[in-house]
Amino acid sequence: MAILAIFFVSSCQQNSLLHPKVALVVPLSGVLAPLGNACVKGAKLGLDQNERFSLVISDNQGNPKKTKEIFSQLAKDPEIVAVIGPLKCACFKAVLPIIKKYHLPTISLGCFHNFGRETKGYALSLLTEREEIKVLAQFLNEKNLEWALLYGNEPWEEYFSDQLLSLVRNPPFFQKKLLNIDISSFIPILKKAQILVLFFPPQTAKLIILQMQNAEFKGWILGRYYLFDNKFKFSIKNSNQVWIPIPQFPSKKQLFFKRDFLKTYCHLPHWLSTCGYAAVETLKKIDKLNRKEIKKHFYHHLSLHFEIWPLEKNEIHSS
Repeated sequence: MAILAIFFVSSCQQNSLLHPKVALVVPLSGVLAPLGNACVKGAKLGLDQNERFSLVISDNQGNPKKTKEIFSQLAKDPEIVAVIGPLKCACFKAVLPIIKKYHLPTISLGCFHNFGRETKGYALSLLTEREEIKVLAQFLNEKNLEWALLYGNEPWEEYFSDQLLSLVRNPPFFQKKLLNIDISSFIPILKKAQILVLFFPPQTAKLIILQMQNAEFKGWILGRYYLFDNKFKFSIKNSNQVWIPIPQFPSKKQLFFKRDFLKTYCHLPHWLSTCGYAAVETLKKIDKLNRKEIKKHFYHHLSLHFEIWPLEKNEIHSS
């Protein structure tokens, strides 16, 4: 039966469908709901006056098991030509076998790891970790200031540190792999840095930032894009001191997008709104809306890139 289902979906996808649908799978309940709603706002704005496809929205609650259940249903629906989401890497990893098995183009919104090899190219990413590292290195090279580097012992933390060090012109005057979050013994050294780069999960980064701010550190703190949610932002003393890479369109397009978003929702967009909008806009530019053609042409139409902005400038709105 599984083979028949795959054959049925594939045969129906050979040509453009009369009524194609794109699924948006994001958390709309639970603690991640504000982030999911930000994606929905951007996607709906991108869909405005579009007649090429309709949007089917599902709440995965930020839960990998729930995400698998939703994807199992979507993958077998021949009218579903692509999925936008989910946000969390854990949720995205949970559905990689489904993406691969059913040739389901799936556009990652909040996880920029490249899963193309595991899915025969059907896991699509708006941006990549490599691009994120490059823009961090560019920021350091342009500022040309004394900087320090702290990172953890997880594989991704070591990978980001190694890749960053390979791209910067001047090495940090101090770098250390942390095995615990107590940095009191070398805070006097870190205070000499004009830029402090951190590669940690958000909760660990928050505790380190608080220690530095309590010690009256005056420099910039540079971290990864996911230091974005309001709980993180409002738990530190000065979010304008923390800078992160966030997805942006080219300047003129970003200006028009912000204007339209502000006019529609009465507040400026969070970067996840930008990603939701970009995913829909990219799909609209593909001539034949079927799974095979979306995989083939998706990267031809992308226009996002990372820019470094202060955390203060990137709020999330629950309304």
